[in-house]
Amino acid sequence: YFINQTILDVAKGASKLHILDYQIAGGFNYPSLIKALAERPGGPPFVRLVGFGVPHYSVMPARTEQILEGVQKTGRRLSDYAALYGVPFEYIAWAGMREDVVFQEFVPQERDKDEVVVIISAYLLRYVMDDTIDSPSVRLQLLRQCQRISPNVYVQGIVTGAYNTPFFTSRFREALYHFDSLFDALDTFVGRENQDRIVFESEILGKAILNIVACEGTAVVERVDKYKQWQALSEEVGLVQLPLNEEIKQNVGTMLGTWHKEYTLSEDRQYMLMGWKGRMLFALSTWKSAS
Repeated sequence: YFINQTILDVAKGASKLHILDYQIAGGFNYPSLIKALAERPGGPPFVRLVGFGVPHYSVMPARTEQILEGVQKTGRRLSDYAALYGVPFEYIAWAGMREDVVFQEFVPQERDKDEVVVIISAYLLRYVMDDTIDSPSVRLQLLRQCQRISPNVYVQGIVTGAYNTPFFTSRFREALYHFDSLFDALDTFVGRENQDRIVFESEILGKAILNIVACEGTAVVERVDKYKQWQALSEEVGLVQLPLNEEIKQNVGTMLGTWHKEYTLSEDRQYMLMGWKGRMLFALSTWKSAS
């Protein structure tokens, strides 16, 4: 809801809407966005969606062909949905390593006033190496790309935690707290014998925990930091944080409250923080280029 409503707000009156989604996966938020754009007074804009797919470390070595096939499948499904609602739609699929992504290739250098560009990175940033490993930092390279193309809005979604540290004891302790909250939430909603949960725990959570506990140095790919560190990096490259939309925040809080009373919603430093039983797990914010 946060991402879609942010896009709808910035795209009011736009004739063309460019969306660059860094790790689109199934693109499950887009059918509702396409429907909302179709119902917009004055008709929908032309939508150009670029879906990026990068390999998750759990399926390394990278299988770019399989990833591209999945990203293309998402595009075909969304194209059919857009046609159903009469929304002019173009989809571009890209697959490869995260350090090879070049956003500038997918955005026109000169844009009309009624042409809007949106960049989305929802939670994939946890796998982007920091400057303790890479120099220059892949994180800074990615954020600088966002700044250089001057999007109307950059939606930054992160997993917030404190287990990106070379010190094992600290890393283990912080990861324990983080995953304890995730498993507690799973226990609340999904039975332990549920097959989908078993697969999710073994293939996603289990491999993440194994990577954090058993690996060191560059082999540790779970690079989860607090949102304050991402805020400092974003400001360093010339991005300017936008105030949270209070209406969006209130609506998110209402939705979470109807799902379960233990969901936690808070705000700090213009980040919308979401968590479980008081422990913050995810953070969302919006940015634009200073220039």
